[in-house]
Amino acid sequence: MTKNGTPYKNNLPRAFRQGLRRAGFRDDEMKYYDIHSLRVTGITQFAREGVHPKVVQRISGHKDIRMVLDIYTKVTDEDCRAAMDKLSYGDSFFAFSASLHMIRYR
Repeated sequence: MTKNGTPYKNNLPRAFRQGLRRAGFRDDEMKYYDIHSLRVTGITQFAREGVHPKVVQRISGHKDIRMVLDIYTKVTDEDCRAAMDKLSYGDSFFAFSASLHMIRYR
């Protein structure tokens, strides 16, 4: 609730801008930040921390898992390198073929 007792739901964009001002952002900088950006960042962070995609889907309220996987989660070269580091290169043909396929992330 706000100081006036109204729910943030109706005042969320304004409260968000006020929070940015208190954090030291200038008005011309605020156009780069919105509530949806925080949502995308949060969902992406869940994914990067290894939270199961179905859990992220439920938390975010999306009916279709593809929205979570295709739109909100981001895969970086660093993510690919970390996945490759988890492979044991001497244990299987799969590890060898995957390492050849993913060599660009090294």
